Amino acid sequence: MPVKERLIHSPDHAPRETWLAPERLGEPPLRLRYEGERVSASFALTLASVARRKEATEHLSAGWPVLGAGQGLDAVYQVAEGRLECILRGHGQADDAAAAVTGARGLWRNLDIDLRRGLGDYHFVPSDDPAWLESESAAAFGWRVVLRPLRLRIAARPSFGYLAPVEPEQPSLRIAHPPLRPTGHFNALSDAMGWGGTLEIQLQARPCQLTLPQEALLRAALRDLDGPGRVQHVPADRPLAMTDELRAALCRELEIWGQYPFGWRIQCLVAAGEPVPEALLALLGGELFHGRPVTWGRLAPEAEPGEDELDLGDAVPIGGLLPPLLPEPRRLLDRGLPVHYGDAPVLLPAEGVLLGQVGAGRSPRPVRFTPSDRTRHCYMLGATGTGKSTLLYNLLVQDIEAGAGVCLLDPHGDLYRQVLTATPPHRLKDVILVEPGDAERAVGINFLECGGPHPQVRMNFITNELIRIFHRLYDLTLTGGPMFEQYMRNALLLVMDNEIAGGTLMDVPLLFEDENYRKRLLDRCRNVYTVNFWRGQAAQAGGDASLKNMAPYITSKLNQFTSNALLRPIIGQSRSTVDFRACLDQGRIVLVNLAKGLLGQLDTQLLGMLIIGKLFDAALQRTTVPEGQRRPFFLYVDEAHNFTTETVAHLLAEARKFGLYLTLANQNLTQMGGGLVDAILGNVGSLLLFRLGVPDAERMAAYVKPELRVRDLEDLPDRQVAARLLLLGAPSRPFVFSTLAPRPTPALDPAAQAQTQAELERSRLHYTRPVAEVEQELLKRRQGGHR
Repeated sequence: MPVKERLIHSPDHAPRETWLAPERLGEPPLRLRYEGERVSASFALTLASVARRKEATEHLSAGWPVLGAGQGLDAVYQVAEGRLECILRGHGQADDAAAAVTGARGLWRNLDIDLRRGLGDYHFVPSDDPAWLESESAAAFGWRVVLRPLRLRIAARPSFGYLAPVEPEQPSLRIAHPPLRPTGHFNALSDAMGWGGTLEIQLQARPCQLTLPQEALLRAALRDLDGPGRVQHVPADRPLAMTDELRAALCRELEIWGQYPFGWRIQCLVAAGEPVPEALLALLGGELFHGRPVTWGRLAPEAEPGEDELDLGDAVPIGGLLPPLLPEPRRLLDRGLPVHYGDAPVLLPAEGVLLGQVGAGRSPRPVRFTPSDRTRHCYMLGATGTGKSTLLYNLLVQDIEAGAGVCLLDPHGDLYRQVLTATPPHRLKDVILVEPGDAERAVGINFLECGGPHPQVRMNFITNELIRIFHRLYDLTLTGGPMFEQYMRNALLLVMDNEIAGGTLMDVPLLFEDENYRKRLLDRCRNVYTVNFWRGQAAQAGGDASLKNMAPYITSKLNQFTSNALLRPIIGQSRSTVDFRACLDQGRIVLVNLAKGLLGQLDTQLLGMLIIGKLFDAALQRTTVPEGQRRPFFLYVDEAHNFTTETVAHLLAEARKFGLYLTLANQNLTQMGGGLVDAILGNVGSLLLFRLGVPDAERMAAYVKPELRVRDLEDLPDRQVAARLLLLGAPSRPFVFSTLAPRPTPALDPAAQAQTQAELERSRLHYTRPVAEVEQELLKRRQGGHR
């Protein structure tokens, strides 16, 4: 039998304490406890975060719910070392477990409504910490007092039937001094946070109802308020001079009790490690009780009222001013409480990769990214160290585990190694490693390959893309110009469009340096326009435009790469060892380590941009494949500003049609450049914004308003993301969610580790060639001027 049923139906055999799981989403767990003949069901909520608002609400009594019989609510404030913890404890008590659970859950649902309505800027999280359910926690402090408003005694003559007794034995009613002003917030609590000592304040609210004799006594006191000398202070027991204002306030209070004999009894206990200054006690009591004069004393109880007395000094009638619950949001934020940025959309998808979770004071809900929504690409922006790489890692691992094809461009190398380590054994056969730091073997990536059914189209794409790459690397508006583009374009076409197959970027400087090699290519060139340029315009040009003068102008842009011992074996192989079209169609895992510390900035950028260009070229070749049969492939680019050209803008606009989906991440918009930023922001479907600097926050605020402001984007904690996602095909309302910690990597036994190394070595041998062999071919070609 489930624990719940056993407790409810068999209390004699149940343990003294146990926990019940929530029945509904967001509901806190209940602690069920047997206390003699009574059963208590309790829950706890803790203040987790505060929303930032320009203006605060007027009054926060709405946070107190309606209390029924057997229900109770405590607000507990714990202050230590300038930090605040606020706990709301709800209780349901009854003679049996079923009634206690019903009472506690009913209280929670009423409280939840009030928290949403009256305390919308404060976000509470359900807790299962037993310490936060103990009302005896104040007993650990050596100094404790009870705070109560100053009370007044109103003498009441009997309604009829007998003579009034001689004072002071005359029946009386005790009532708190009328409130002087409504208090909107418990701001004195933030002052207590700056006191420097440890402090705990417990506010306990319990329902109360007047009996018929008590109602009669209340009506008698109301009639006698007009009599002289019948109102006295308690406990000083000295007469109080009545004023019209005081008499009117007392009458209003008693009239409410007379009409609705229901209310709350409020008790306030203050405990500390050392005596609290009286000024602070007066400040706390004044705000809790709305400016009423307050008294405080040790825990020794006052004399109980007699049978013919009614004490409403600690009671608040229905509709009366209850104590405020919390300080203003801005005061809590100034004291370091986390910022809450709003709830997630009501409808979150139930499938797709897991981005993180959003709680908003309820149970955390997963935030997922569906496959269809990912086709519109994703852009992550945020300062370094805020969690972008961790989110990329989690997404990559999920895609790999799901069997999808992925490619990662990592300019640091850390993410590359993490993903490789997390790749499950059954997918190691799909891994292709592009590791320029391998001194013995090198992958081959010949960007000038242009086979297939439409080579002329691919040649045009390759030429345009390389010119874009050089423009990104060197800013050709300053260092290039029309002449550079003309010579570079025709040099590339001459290497590609001839009967001598296998031309590479290494051949471009060679054709400028070796006249015999250039003539040999021209004799076999199939492009008449390219031949006319070299034999006509280039050969006949003089002055600064002569071939002799243009050669160093072109080769200087290429020698940076052709002379790099790590990059040269990769871009110099006549035949690529990695078929990017097959990678897309077969769902391969392409991990590219572009560590800047190893390659250098420009070489890292060139290789990354070449790989992106090859992927786009491969995606465009899928036009012959029906759209529904194009296998999805996910391209992840960390520090994307290193590898972005205008091609990325085309990718964002076109690649989704061919099953290539991008996830780009970088630190700030300035790195991208104005034109690319506009292209990215205009074409990506989903934005994930981590903490931003001031300039970026001001620009990106337009994409997340009105839910979030500039300051919110500037103050996001680490691993908090302001998201504007495509959810189920439609743009979502902006919201903030928390990313998850890195997915754990399962430990492998020695046999599994050996198998993993064997699979990676097999992949290495299959997709690479010996560097010494490649270098020998390059040297032979350069020395002989032919292949």
